[in-house]
This record gives sequence, structure tokens and C-alpha cells, in this order.
Amino acid sequence: MKVLILFLVAKTCFCLEVVNNVNSIIEKQNDCACVFYYQCDKEGFIITNGIGLVEPRFSTSSKSDQAITCSGSRFENEIICCKFKPEEAVKLPTTNNTKKIKLLQCGKPRPTINIRISAADENEFPLDGEFPWIAAIYKKHSNNHWKYHKIGSLIHPRVVLTGAHVVASSKPKDLKVIVNGKIELQQIGFNTIQERNLTRIIKHPKFSSGTLYNDVALLILEKEYGSMTPLINTICLNPDISFENKRCLVAGWGKISQTSSKISNVLRKVELPTHSPEKCQEMLRKTRLGPRYHFHESFMCAGGEEGKDSCKGDGGGALVCPTGINDTMYQVGIVAFGINCGQKNVPGVYANVGKFYVWIVETLKPFEISL
Repeated sequence: MKVLILFLVAKTCFCLEVVNNVNSIIEKQNDCACVFYYQCDKEGFIITNGIGLVEPRFSTSSKSDQAITCSGSRFENEIICCKFKPEEAVKLPTTNNTKKIKLLQCGKPRPTINIRISAADENEFPLDGEFPWIAAIYKKHSNNHWKYHKIGSLIHPRVVLTGAHVVASSKPKDLKVIVNGKIELQQIGFNTIQERNLTRIIKHPKFSSGTLYNDVALLILEKEYGSMTPLINTICLNPDISFENKRCLVAGWGKISQTSSKISNVLRKVELPTHSPEKCQEMLRKTRLGPRYHFHESFMCAGGEEGKDSCKGDGGGALVCPTGINDTMYQVGIVAFGINCGQKNVPGVYANVGKFYVWIVETLKPFEISL
């Protein structure tokens, strides 16, 4: 079972051109955007109609004493976090006077800011909406207390794909799901409109809890997503997508390292190389699995670069690969297990989603759900 190893790398930048990791966190925590102080009006809202900006006034007399300062400034309070005006929030398309969001074509990120974090490496925080299919799965403990459990991916507005080991001993009433496109890990009860109960848990009939062969499960939600937030989208599945020898992405709230005792409260992502089954077996046989280990056909693997991996707490998460066609992403793997986290030449092991495509499609037919 796995999660993600990532290290925050801070960089000097100027907002609206390059957003660094520090500013990204400030923006998410305060629901604002980093702008030059003169682009923020006296009421603390971003100026979008050009008033006062035709001839910018580089005066510091109008800035608020309560301003939240962003990184990248040449002098104090040059760049501040400014709010969006309510009327300039994302407007939802309407049908019959009822607000409703249509899901985009699957596999499309939905970031709130059309800017990517510039980084020297892949180890960085995503933006809100960059992984709009990621589902946080929560499990009920004693005293009706809900606690973050593992991860899944939204493959249909009413279906979450995850690992069978994630739900091995659970009943539908024991689990809840939140899909909202946000990078912050939320708690059950914080925003109930984004929470979903389960009606069914369907594990692959040949799942083996000892070996984690066929580690695939479907969660049928009580109510579909798609009408509550513009940050949600499904991930694509396609059995014909080749994933070998590509660089793909996995994201999660799992532990930052093998020795860490806590999960991350902010989503992290990492880019990993994928390998052929033969290469996977070769590398894994050099671990404690031993020289006779057989790499099962239901698996694929990715990783093997030092300090880059999924890790404990990322179980059930999606390994997604770009296709090079219109920025569309496809899910090729489900986080299953690994030998520690982030060790050189030791890849993480994932359920091979392409192998289960037919089973997924056939299993959903009785529910009148098609992908």
C-alpha cells in the first residue's frame, strides 16, 4: 500500500507570471490570488476592469495594513493576496434556471488559475483542479468519527475506482467519499454537499489479499457528482493505451516518507517512469521479494528514482499518463504496494487498469452506467 514522497522546493518568482509553491499555498489557504498591490482595490478585491491601472500609481499609501504578503516582492507588500469579487467568481452554466456543471471530456485538468508552477523538478504541489478526479475515501471509526483512509479516482460521476485492498473489510455504510478538486484534505462534515455515501462496494472476484493480485474495486455512489463544483472531472480509461517507458503522474495525501508518522494535509504529486513487466520483475527480484518473485500479469510498476514514489496512505490512488492529445490524461494504474518508499531502483507496484477494463465495463452494466 502506498502514498507519495515529495519535497517542497521554494523558488523566487513574480505572481501572475510564475507562481511559486509558497504563494500557491497562501492562495489556497486564503481563497485569494497573488497580485501587485496596485491591482487590488481599497476593499481588497482584484481589479479586473482596468480602473486605476491605465496609469499605475506606485504608492504604498492605499495598501491595507491587514494585507497578506506573497513571495517574490522587491519590497515589502509589493505583492499581496487579493480576493476575487463575488460577481467575478466562476459562473456556472444553467439549464432550466438550475445551476449545473457539465463534466468536461474525461482526463482534463480543471485548474482555477491558468498558470503552471515553474519548477526545476517534478516534486511540487499541484493547483486546485489539476487532479479533478482524485477521491478522498474516509472510514468510520469508533464514536462515529470519520478519518481519512485511502484514495480513489472518479471514472464516472457515480463511480470511484480504487484498490480492493482499500475496501477489503469494509461495508458501504463504513465509508464516505469526497471529490472536490481541492488540494487541501478536508474532513467529513466540513462541507457535506461534497460528501457522498456508498450504495455498493464491488471487489474483483479474483482479488487476493495476500499477494494483492487483481487489486481493483468499484465504489458505487449514492448520488453522482457533476453539479456542485467546476473543479471536478472524471479520468479516462482505455485498454489500448500503452504505458510502458513513459513518465506518468501520481498524487496523494499519503506519508511524505517511509519514516513519517503523519499524512500530508496538502495534495502532493510526483512524476515517475513506467517500465515493462520484465523490467519490473528484474528490479523487484533484487529486493526482499527474492530472485524467484513472479511479477503477476495484473500488475504494472512505476518509479525507481531515489526520493520519488507513492507511499503509505496513497493506496488506491491513480497513476495517470499523458497521451499528447489535447492534454488528455488516462489512468493506467492503481497504487497497490511497494518495498519501502522512494528507494533507488525499487519501483512501486500498481494494479494494471487496462487489464481490468472489460471487467469494469461489464460490472457497471447492471447499474445502467457506461464509461
